[in-house]
Order: sequence, then C-alpha cells, then structure tokens
Amino acid sequence: MDEMESRNERPAGSAGQMPDFIVGKVTVRPAHSLLCTSRTERRIEPKVMDVLCRLAQEPGEVVARPTLIEEIWQVEHGADESLTRAISLLRKTFLELDPNALYIRTVPRRGYSLVAEVAPAGEDGATVSEPAFPDRRLSVLQYALGIAAIAVLAGLMALLVIRREPVTDPAPTTPSVAVLPFQAFGSDADLAYFAEGIGEEVLNIVSHADALKVAGGTSSLPRSDGMITRAEIGEYLGVDHLLEGSVRSNGEELRISAQLTEISDNRQIWSTTYRTDRSALESPRLQRNIAMRIAGALSIALGFQDQNTLPGTDTDSLEAYEAYLRGREYQTWLGADRYAAMNSFQRAVDLDPNYASAVTELASITGDLAWEAASAQEARSLQEDGRALAQRALALNPDLAMAHTMLGVYQAAAGEWDASAESFEQALSLSQDPRILMNYALMLARTGTLREARIRAEAALDLEPGHPGRASTYAIIMTDLGLYADARRTLDEVRSETGDLPISAALDWILAMHGEIAAEDVRRLTEAYVAAAPETALLLNRILDVLDEPEAALAILSEAASAQRMDFPAQREVMATLAAWYGDDALALELWRDELAGTNLRMLRLWGPRFAGMRKLPGFTQLVSDLGLPAYWEDNGWPDACRPSGDSFRCK
Repeated sequence: MDEMESRNERPAGSAGQMPDFIVGKVTVRPAHSLLCTSRTERRIEPKVMDVLCRLAQEPGEVVARPTLIEEIWQVEHGADESLTRAISLLRKTFLELDPNALYIRTVPRRGYSLVAEVAPAGEDGATVSEPAFPDRRLSVLQYALGIAAIAVLAGLMALLVIRREPVTDPAPTTPSVAVLPFQAFGSDADLAYFAEGIGEEVLNIVSHADALKVAGGTSSLPRSDGMITRAEIGEYLGVDHLLEGSVRSNGEELRISAQLTEISDNRQIWSTTYRTDRSALESPRLQRNIAMRIAGALSIALGFQDQNTLPGTDTDSLEAYEAYLRGREYQTWLGADRYAAMNSFQRAVDLDPNYASAVTELASITGDLAWEAASAQEARSLQEDGRALAQRALALNPDLAMAHTMLGVYQAAAGEWDASAESFEQALSLSQDPRILMNYALMLARTGTLREARIRAEAALDLEPGHPGRASTYAIIMTDLGLYADARRTLDEVRSETGDLPISAALDWILAMHGEIAAEDVRRLTEAYVAAAPETALLLNRILDVLDEPEAALAILSEAASAQRMDFPAQREVMATLAAWYGDDALALELWRDELAGTNLRMLRLWGPRFAGMRKLPGFTQLVSDLGLPAYWEDNGWPDACRPSGDSFRCK
C-alpha cells in the first residue's frame, strides 16, 4: 500500500508515520510533534498532533466530532472533552505562529474543518514562501535530484487527490458579512440615535475579527425606487451574509431585534429579540452590551468564535448561547436572581456539555452565594463547589480567561496567594476584561496590597465606567487607603446614573465607619442599615439601645463574640468595626480571628483606617502569619500597612 493510502487507514496515534507537510505558513512535523515557521516552533501533544493530521487528510472538508473521537481516542466516554481541548490548543498554537490567518473552522453541530491550504513539505521540512527554482550554481546532479524530488511530491499530491473521492471544491473562503444600519421604528429621535449606535457598535466589534470579512460602505448601496434585495446587496458588497436589526418602542418596553441571513438561499440562520425597559435608553452601557451579544451570536453562526473578546462564544450551539445570555441577564450585581441565572447556565451546559463559559458562570454564582452563607461551614462548602466548577471549566477550555479568573478567586479563598496571582496574570494575558481586573483588585486588596489593587480597579472602571458592583469594590479599596472623599464621590457618581445601589445602607455604614464619625452619624447610619437589612436587627438594635454607653455596648459585643451562629453573613466584621470604634482593639482582633477562621471573603476590610490600632497588636502579626501572607509579601512586595522588622514584621 502506498504511503498516502496508508495514512487514510492509519491506526489512532500514528501521526508520527506521516511525512512532514505544510498548512498555510506553518510546517507540520508529525514525527517530532512540532509546528514550525522560519522564525519559531511549537511542540504539541501527540493526540493533538493526531487531530491535526486527521484534519489534514481532508483539507477543506468537515470532519465530524464522532469520527475524530472514534479514530483517535477509540473510547466511548471522556474523549469529547479531550477533543475540545485539542482543537483549542491547535487554534492557540496556530494563532501564535500565524496571527493573521484562520486555520481551523468550527462548523456548528457538525465538526471541524482545516481551511488553510495543505501541501507536502520540502525534503528538509522547511516552509517555502516563494516558488522554488534550482540555483544556477547547482551541479547537474543536484539539479536532477531537485527535479526528482519535485516529481515525487507531485506524485504524492496526485495520490492524495485520487484517494479523496469524490474530488471536492477548494477550501472554503473566509466567511463574509455586511452589517446593515439598524432601523428605528418610531418618530422618537432618541430611538433613531440608539438604533444607529447599536449597528455601529456591532460593526466595530466584528471588524476586528481576522477570521471574518466585514464589508464597509453600506451607506452607498445602489437603490432602485428606494428598494434593493438582499441578493443585490450581497453581490454589490461581495458578501455571503447580512446582519440586519431594528429597534421598536412599545410603551415602556424597548425591543431590539437582530437576524443573520445567508444570501445564497435567503435562509435565516439566527435571530433574536432583546427586551428591556425604555428607561434603559439612558444607560451608557446598554448599546455596548447588546452589540456584544449580537456579535457573539454572529461569531458562533459563522464559526469564528473569539471566546475572550466575545464572552460565551466557546460553543457551537446558538441555543446554548441564548441560554448563556439569559443567565447573564439575571446575573446583575447584588440585584440578581441568582437561582434563575444558575438554571439558565445549567440549561446551556445541558445543551453543550463542553460549554466552558457556562460552567465558569456557574462557578461565579456559587462564589457569590458564599458571600451570603448563613455560616462559615456553608460558605466553605460553596467555595469548594465553586472551585471544582472552575477546574472543570479549565479542563474543558484551557484558553478561557474567565476560567483562569475564577480559579484565581478560589485559590485566594483557600489562601493560595501566589497561585492565585499566577492565575490572574494568566487570565490577563488572554483578556483585559474588566471582570478579571476587578477580581484581581479584590484579591490584591485582601493581601493588603492596596495601591496595586487601586490601579487594577481603576483600569476596570475605565473599561466599564459606572458599573455599580465595580464602583463599590473600588470605593472600599479607596476607603482602606484612607481616601474616603474619593470613595464617596465615586459612589455618588454611580448613584446619579443608576439610582440607589442594592446595598447602599450597608455600604454607607462600612465606608463611613472607617473615617472620623460622630455618634449621631453612627446612630443614623446604623438605623438605616437595620431598616434595609432586617436580619441585622437582633444585634444592631441592642447596640442602638446603649450606643452612648461604651461599656454596655462592648459587653454586648463580647457576649455576641462567643456565639457560634451567624445572624447575618457580615456579623463579625460589623461587630469588629464597632469594637474598634469604641476603642477596644483587642476585641476587634478576636472577632476578626473568628471571622477569618471561617472564610477570608471579607478580608479586604481588615486594612481600613478603623483597624490601624488593631494592626499594631502582636496578635495581628500572628493572624496574618496564619493566613500565609508574609511568604506572599516576601515574594511580591510588602503591603502598604506592613514592613519587615528584624526576623519578623510590623504593621500600622
């Protein structure tokens, strides 16, 4: 059997038997598991090479997922995740070697296609970028050998063509689309402006995708009697798909619709309608959010997923993506219907078990629930569940930035500070998403590294100004730095745009208690806190009854400190803050020790000005040592409030 025919019938794992070949601008050396260019090379795993070689046997053709699993892994269970990971690694490696070309295309609900041109390599395996002509200085023998080599290569190519029956069309061209201006139905000028903005946002987002041809100049389309067909638009602009959209106002409801059509058969590939309150027209983020969702669906439908730029696009299922988007809609900061969000994300995973982004969001929600747990034991259990979900997401998709982020969150929760920082840096190498930046800021703030935390938090707010959750975290970091006026101004700006924050009373209390505050203001803010969060009443109403009697108030706090149960999640943090306000730093330290023995969720408040006296106590040195912080500080720099002193350190 000749060499090319044996490749088509090779057993799994036999990629090393294939001769070197060229894909696009990359030389593939199966025997060495290498992908090379003239400047660099990348080694890949043998199974990943097997996948590439199998796709290369039928360049331009769709190879079904079941076929790849059966031929390469030859197992019934577990290989599905391995294949997804292999494709992801191949895409990442090709992107590193040739960032301006598409090599592997996902065909939704079918499989994968190697769309770059495939050709045999030269004798030395090098990529040839120019036509090869014999050097005039070559000997006759060398020239003859060169001609013979070319003849052999031609014969190999002929055998490949003969083996691939029937002869297929050339590899598909890059998908193309025209984004038409979104239409506003109604006389409202704001509606027209809003519709125009969405279309422009979508066009701006997808124009940056290297794997998609995006037509410009739609404003100059030729029209006959004011009408033009989709086919005429496609022919004029040289595209095979059209994205159209509209905005309608129905009373107080705003409806934004979009649809993607394949021009050749006028077939609607995808459509959706987003509904929101008309008042959302004033939101500075609404246009961008909707445009990102539309662009994401477009990327999935046309097979150019960009998971770290367009969140949630690491799936082939548009139905799963729609479930993911519904989950994100529910998942608003602290005003969320978290269980509805979890149901939507779980639905997305049910539709696509390999959907790492949906698994990552399940990990995120699980972490949010830990903040509200009624006991430290429950919080720890939720954190363990969330970490397992983050690890599962990374196993499904090692290149997903948000999965690295969530692992970093849970590593920090376990006190694995160096590992957490590495996870966040890995995430940021893949994406500068504001969620990543703010989660990193939160991790840094817990370690007391407040100035660096501020830099990360400000970067997140620059990317997404006015976001209530990120502004609140930023305000706490600024308060810890003693910049209470700046923190207050940030929150006031957000409130002026979005109305009151979901936990305004608690946030106002926390921030104000770290500054110079009179007893009457403590009473006012505490009463507001109780009114907004009735679960705090059992403790705080008792304190309010004796607010002007420090000894009586401290006795209540000391008594409550011995209680094992939690009447509300932030109880010990609140108690510690009151103890420090009354001047009992030792009681505040005892309460913090109990709090942090359960979880370190609220640890960033440890560094606020109110606890400056507590941080000077010897017991505080032991507390942060038990938390594993000194080793992290020695590797990454000392925090703002602590410095080495002899064989130990001191804090202020």
